[in-house]
Amino acid sequence: MNLFVNMNTLLKMIRCPVAVAAGVSLAGLSAMAQGTQVPYPTPGTIIPINEGEYVYATGGDVTATFLGRNGAGDTDVLYLGATEIFNNQTSPTDATFDLGVFAAGTRLNFTMTDESEGYTWNMGPGIGNGNLDGDVHAYVVDNYPSSGSTYVGFEDRAEYDGADFNYTDVQFTFTGIASVPEPATLALAGLGGLALLFRRRQA
Repeated sequence: MNLFVNMNTLLKMIRCPVAVAAGVSLAGLSAMAQGTQVPYPTPGTIIPINEGEYVYATGGDVTATFLGRNGAGDTDVLYLGATEIFNNQTSPTDATFDLGVFAAGTRLNFTMTDESEGYTWNMGPGIGNGNLDGDVHAYVVDNYPSSGSTYVGFEDRAEYDGADFNYTDVQFTFTGIASVPEPATLALAGLGGLALLFRRRQA
């Protein structure tokens, strides 16, 4: 009997930190967005390799809007998979492209190809994302220019090939995506973990 009481008390003590940790984890993910200003506020300073971000569908239709280029002389093309979305030399500013419907939590790896220099840059961290120079080439700001819209600015040159890292060579906004998975999806995952703990307690 004493063992049951002690174990029950122990589980209660464990449950609180787990719930708090889950809350802290969600808050941390929400705060992961590397960018808060547009355009990139510190040109010439490369985004730290571990702060590059991917973007995820929030559920529903995803639409891209081309914001133009900021002095980029190279021909830069935005892709999602094999689908060409915009070309900075031929697409008019404010052109839109409907990418279709994606399930919430789907990671969308937009890539930018600098056709003039032969580079293709992926989103995400510098290490492990396939970028030749190991640098972050996409700057991401959630809720710009309005709530529910995400800004992405690319740097088109490699660090060893004249990159200025102003992340404004090609600029887009997207609706229906965000830089972290939907909080609801994360919350469900957390609840699943707590349910498992509860089952163990009753076993």
